[in-house]
Amino acid sequence: MGKPYSGDLRRRFVALLEEGMSASAAGRRLLVARSTATRWAAIWRVESRAEALPMGGDRRSQALEAHATKILALVEETPDIFLHEIVTRLAQEDVETSGWAVGRLLARHNVTRKKRRSLPPSGNATTSPKPGRTGARG
Repeated sequence: MGKPYSGDLRRRFVALLEEGMSASAAGRRLLVARSTATRWAAIWRVESRAEALPMGGDRRSQALEAHATKILALVEETPDIFLHEIVTRLAQEDVETSGWAVGRLLARHNVTRKKRRSLPPSGNATTSPKPGRTGARG
């Protein structure tokens, strides 16, 4: 993914718009594609914003931060709860989310979801046939 255009270029673009120049003409003067210029002009008209929005990161599960205390209390109350059960309980309260978003929120709060410790392989269970024994028992 590329980098956003500089804030200086965007501010010069907005200055040209405020002087009365059209978005296409301002884009041509600053060597910016017409589609980018019209998009910047629309953003300036609607939001009065010339700066680029932050890139990358996890924006979807950030919305769940408002419900973090509820989710963390739910996990503490029932430690073996599944992610899809948390999603179902949140849906009952009109909070739309996914298991992925809940998992990222729990990871941000250092809550692990492993149900039990892993055990070493069994010493008396057969894991492969003994040498020389092939085929059916006879």
